[in-house]
Amino acid sequence: SELVVKLLSENEFRDYREIWNTLLDSSLSESFFLKGEWLYTFWESIDKRGAKLRVLLCLDGQELVGIAPFYIYKSRFMGMPVRKLAFLGDRVASDYMDIFARQGYEEICCQVAMQKIYGPESTAYDMLELSGMC
Repeated sequence: SELVVKLLSENEFRDYREIWNTLLDSSLSESFFLKGEWLYTFWESIDKRGAKLRVLLCLDGQELVGIAPFYIYKSRFMGMPVRKLAFLGDRVASDYMDIFARQGYEEICCQVAMQKIYGPESTAYDMLELSGMC
């Protein structure tokens, strides 16, 4: 079946940690810095002026099978103001950021997340900053 990608709202993010961690535990990703509590705390602690949560949920029917934890924030590049799409938690634990999925769904979740990132929504940001990806 075809995967559907939906955005996680800020309100849902607060209540999603248990579901998030269950999926993380069923994935091959083993980073503490991908846990729901850690990324939620990161989101709560940053300066949100100009920042937008962009967590992508990959769904197979009603079943959550992957998460791409991104956000958009204001920055500067070559002296110009830009909006960057980056991994949530990037400025603290950048070597441990990743898209994670239930085993067997890794490739398709990455593909649909990238299609969403490069799709019509890409007008919400000027640059991708995905360095440090596992």
